[in-house]
Amino acid sequence: MAANIITTELEGLGNILKSKNLHVPKFQRSFSWEPINVHALYEDIQSAIESKEPEYFLGSIVVSVSSSNNIELIDGQQRLATVSILLSVMRNFLRNCNDDDRAKLIEQEYLFKKDFSTLGILPRLHLNEEDHNFYERFILNNEDIDLQQIKKQSHILLKTAKEEAELFLNQHIKIFSKNKTQAISELVEFIEKYAKVILVSVPDESNAFTVFETLNDRGMQLSSIDLLKNYLYGLSGQRVQFTQNNWTNMMSIIESAESTLKPIDFIRHCWIARNGVVREKDLYQNIKRKIVKLSDVTKLSVQLCDDAEKYIALIDSSSDFWSSFSDETRENIQAINLLQTKQIRPLLLAILQKFDTVEASKALKIAVAISVRLLVQSKLGSGVVETHFCNCAKEIFCGNIKTLKNLIEALRQLIPNDAEFFEDFKTARSSKPLLARFLLRSLERTLRTKELGDEELIPNQSKEIVTLEHIFPKNPHRDWMQEDGVDALMANVTRLGNLTLLSCSKNKNLKSIPFSERINVYQASQFLLTKQIAETYSTWTLESLENRQEFLAKLALETWPFSAS
Repeated sequence: MAANIITTELEGLGNILKSKNLHVPKFQRSFSWEPINVHALYEDIQSAIESKEPEYFLGSIVVSVSSSNNIELIDGQQRLATVSILLSVMRNFLRNCNDDDRAKLIEQEYLFKKDFSTLGILPRLHLNEEDHNFYERFILNNEDIDLQQIKKQSHILLKTAKEEAELFLNQHIKIFSKNKTQAISELVEFIEKYAKVILVSVPDESNAFTVFETLNDRGMQLSSIDLLKNYLYGLSGQRVQFTQNNWTNMMSIIESAESTLKPIDFIRHCWIARNGVVREKDLYQNIKRKIVKLSDVTKLSVQLCDDAEKYIALIDSSSDFWSSFSDETRENIQAINLLQTKQIRPLLLAILQKFDTVEASKALKIAVAISVRLLVQSKLGSGVVETHFCNCAKEIFCGNIKTLKNLIEALRQLIPNDAEFFEDFKTARSSKPLLARFLLRSLERTLRTKELGDEELIPNQSKEIVTLEHIFPKNPHRDWMQEDGVDALMANVTRLGNLTLLSCSKNKNLKSIPFSERINVYQASQFLLTKQIAETYSTWTLESLENRQEFLAKLALETWPFSAS
């Protein structure tokens, strides 16, 4: 290739695998195609073969020659890996049919090559460091692997892509009435010669990181994660291995967490905890403006790696991180997650980084009260709340907020005071059984501690053991419909005053029987809040509901206090 010249040529996808030794560079994402993407590519190939199209165009693939003379795959990894998986599945099929000669041809032509100097066998496509070992063992070498041990999302997707390829190949063979060998031969020939891409070759003098970002600017959509990793690696210079190690460790920790956690959410929370609120779509540009030299990259990569363990602990109460904390703290973490208070995570991250264990434990308890108060006031989810939390987190990292008392003062304007919380709770509703059970469990605990001096019986969290009872039922029996004020009760069926806890066995027998027959069941309940209904009310009316909810509101002030004491 002539110096400083970018070349383009129309090339068969299979021929690229056959003629190149391709490496996915460090800054590229791991394999990320979902089954729907894999299936679509295979279906398009099938459709093109059936319609006898002379060519099937698959877009562009961009490569660059690295300093080690490896051809680096800047754009096109997902398509090439998916086709490579299909070729490996065809090789496996031929082996199972005892057609070892053709199986060996596919392996030698498209999957492996022999190095001239070392005589070693090398993969023709080398994925990134997170994926390649799994790809080589499970896909290229077809090794038996304990699939239960697969944890990384990209490895799960590679496994799924292999399963999609097996399904596709079986269907392809069935469609053709010809023999299996001929069906596979035609598929291999189509992939090599007729599945076309525009191969864009960038000279070795070009900076691959700049090329990668330029592709994004020109409409080849890359995720914020890809762009950020690329930018940080590009700034790292000779310390790129240090940055890469921190990034890989961070991603491993995050990917070990719940499947719904997105790495970009973690990175955004880490960033805004120290720099103030930034929307996800603006995150990359914001980081790029502030991270401009190697020392900035080093500091950020260390922060991300260090924050990851604590962030995961915030969404996993069973984490070993909590071993030095009390059981109550673990329960508070469970409560925060049940309440889905994701906006508070940057603040909690700052607390775990800067407060000692005792102060952090108290702050996490207050975080539950904050979450409940904002939830009851329907403020959770607002931009104002997130901004306030992030500003406080930033002040903690800056050293301006050093104690829980300081934090409470900083949050006081945001959090409903006792009078506001009391009024809000008096009319609070919950259509989510899990949330309602949590609120009633917490109130039950407060009442038991207050009246009996202990917490001996706390309602079980499991809906299989303790269920949510609607005092006025959601589907009332005709006896209920004859009562006065039934319309008002129906309009308030999800009010907390109309909800209580019962064991599943007792609730199952109640169904829609009238209140006069329910009283005996309530009276026999071990839960004080439920027993109290039978002891206080002889009939159930809207006035009864409102009186009970006012009592619950008073109890809520004791259950979720907003103070440092």
